[in-house]
Amino acid sequence: MAKIKKIFVFSVMMVGGFVYANDKAKSEIFHEKPTIKSVPTPWTQWADDYAKAMKMSQATGKPLLIAFTGADWCPWSMRMDEDILSKPVFSTTLREEMLFVRIDFPERDVLPIEKKTQYFGLKKRYGIHELPTLVLVDPSGDEIVKIGYVPAEAGEVAAHLKNALADYRQLKSVVSMSKLLEMRGNEIRDLYKKADKLSITPMRQQLLEAGLKSDQDAFFLMEQYENLLVTHSLQDPEVQHLRKKIVARDPVGSQGIQLKLATAEFNTLARTLKKKEDPERAIMPLLTYLQKFGQQDHDNRWRVEMMIAQFLFSKNKLAEATQHAKISYDQAPDEYRSDIGQSLDYLSKRVYQK
Repeated sequence: MAKIKKIFVFSVMMVGGFVYANDKAKSEIFHEKPTIKSVPTPWTQWADDYAKAMKMSQATGKPLLIAFTGADWCPWSMRMDEDILSKPVFSTTLREEMLFVRIDFPERDVLPIEKKTQYFGLKKRYGIHELPTLVLVDPSGDEIVKIGYVPAEAGEVAAHLKNALADYRQLKSVVSMSKLLEMRGNEIRDLYKKADKLSITPMRQQLLEAGLKSDQDAFFLMEQYENLLVTHSLQDPEVQHLRKKIVARDPVGSQGIQLKLATAEFNTLARTLKKKEDPERAIMPLLTYLQKFGQQDHDNRWRVEMMIAQFLFSKNKLAEATQHAKISYDQAPDEYRSDIGQSLDYLSKRVYQK
């Protein structure tokens, strides 16, 4: 399991926001049950009544940090308690900035009917599909940012939440269409990147609309394209029209737009691939990119090869995944070869065993 985990984690590290990982892959990374001894968090600082906590939030102007947990049965909730929530650095970093609310779904204890109704309503409202999940909300109850369990230090998670709150406050103070029209394109782009990490769709849409009118329109056209692919097929006329506008900004692939297009289209096809469909269909945009622009894009071609290897591995196409991983190894900078080599060794053994 450790080596399986290494392959996927390494691929995510290399290609950042361009990576696709299916549910099976995510499960292998994040849902292997840890064997740990539960150490309860000192929940005295955490309220357990959302309604009362929200009144306090509105009175003080402080946001709420809601911890959705399954503290007596969920191994990852226990891990978050031990590694993050119970550490003094977590509470001391954040207690002046926000209020804490715990929404726990126990297995051994029975929740009172009022609390059960409230908790499951909050679970639905904030789209909680996995435990544990932390959700930061403003005094009106609108979501600012949401994070699940990650293997990080308590101080890092606290800093991430604190920075997210600072970005939200900055965006809220400056994002109005009149102010945006006075900004330069690169300023709008920087704000948009901050908004894109948060759960603030209306602000992000305002920034997108302003950005499309700026001198950074190529970046924002690409963002608009990715948003459109969430609800439209690649063959949709509106999608194709927008694609032509984007390609015209970078016909020879020198600005990175062609790679972004290929990756967005790969992610869309991978996400919508039916069970019996050939995985080759999903990777076709990446293969086409490598054929057209791979020779000139030395910095990214090995990354694209590893993206393909990762996806094919997730579809149990081990021989094909190994071929692309070998190409990635041959083309990668020296500092990455050791990690790729370990992944390649694992793939080769799996092919042999099969």
